[in-house]
Amino acid sequence: MSQPRKKSTFSKILKFKEPLIWFTALALLFIGYPYVQGDFSFCVFQHLGWENCWGCGIGKSLGCAMHGDLTESLEYHKLGLFILPLMISRIVLTTYRQLKFN
Repeated sequence: MSQPRKKSTFSKILKFKEPLIWFTALALLFIGYPYVQGDFSFCVFQHLGWENCWGCGIGKSLGCAMHGDLTESLEYHKLGLFILPLMISRIVLTTYRQLKFN
């Protein structure tokens, strides 16, 4: 009789890929916006020469909200304060579901 194969560490991590992606995005926005000096940006459109896009505003808004600067967050994008709790709840819910059902 053969024994059942153990799941590798990589496959265990892969089942949490959605919350890891959301967490990484929030961590990068927390580090990168809005307090990094210079022309630092994750925006592909800015690197292509566009001055501003709706994604830049929401990213800076989320960064300001995570740093507690709520008025500046609202100036960058009105929905930033509402999207942040949605993203955090998505991370928590998907992690909970993966732990509970697997």
